[in-house]
Amino acid sequence: PYEVPKDPVTSGNAEAGVFAYVQPDATRSGRMSGSVDEAWTGSWAIAAGHCRIPEAAGSRALPDRRSIVPRSAAWIIGMTDWSRLHHAYGTAEDVPVLLDAVGPDARDPDWNKLWSRLCHQGTVYSASYAALPALTEMARQWSAVDRRMPLYLAGSIVASTDQPYGDEDPQVTYASQISDLVQLTEEALQDPGLADDPTNYIDLLGTLLSFEGVEVWGEQFDGLNDEEYEVPCPSCSAQNFIVFGKYGFFSTTDSMYMEPTTRARQVPLRPQAPAALEGPAQRLYSRALADGQPDIARKLTYVFGNAQCAECDAIFCVEDAVVAQWG
Repeated sequence: PYEVPKDPVTSGNAEAGVFAYVQPDATRSGRMSGSVDEAWTGSWAIAAGHCRIPEAAGSRALPDRRSIVPRSAAWIIGMTDWSRLHHAYGTAEDVPVLLDAVGPDARDPDWNKLWSRLCHQGTVYSASYAALPALTEMARQWSAVDRRMPLYLAGSIVASTDQPYGDEDPQVTYASQISDLVQLTEEALQDPGLADDPTNYIDLLGTLLSFEGVEVWGEQFDGLNDEEYEVPCPSCSAQNFIVFGKYGFFSTTDSMYMEPTTRARQVPLRPQAPAALEGPAQRLYSRALADGQPDIARKLTYVFGNAQCAECDAIFCVEDAVVAQWG
């Protein structure tokens, strides 16, 4: 077979376009410190007859993409030198074994191990981003129902702003994978079973927001599953629980509001009229209705409505308070 060097900086063949068809991200120029790009070494093996090597580096002749040997998650995992990358507990040599062994079942203990290493309490590392191509391939190969776990983990990695060991922007570095992940998440959202599974519907919709680069809500949309957001009053700084669900629709300063014996003040929320919703709020509301999730649509009118501080009575926008808290 032809041996095409994997380093896009030094490969004449890569500059001619061959490498871009083996690994889309190779079209980036220059090394990125701490990323999987920096860790790649060796060469790609391309079966003879499967592509045409350009006669000159500047010819830009490209192979038929359909003739390239199909990728797999395991194949992608093996192309990374994980010993040069890090996760929450140190170097990442154990990540490929976990990625290769994990299955679709959310109860698979390897998912907990991957989450704790790659997105530990919301913090991400060089190995976190390096795992995105493999997670993308898992999601691509698994059914719309089975792919939820790789989508959730990838979404949390992409949405995280806690990067103590670098400032890599996955929306740039892994633009090709994220484009695929958007489509794969859209497909997962078409599962008819979600009509009776609002928890996963909310998680998938929040994951989609993460891949689309929607700040704050990609990480915080799952507050709809908790049916509360805890935010400070912008006037007096008192912590208010914005409650919208089975316990009612109110603001309170009592964290134990769900106890029947509570005597704390509860001030009714002021939902936004659906016709007055704008931007992402209007889009999410309309989508929830179209997807057969009227209860979620109703909750969104409270999340994007107003609240009255249970301490000082100041009126404030819930959305603005959420963004200020986690933005």
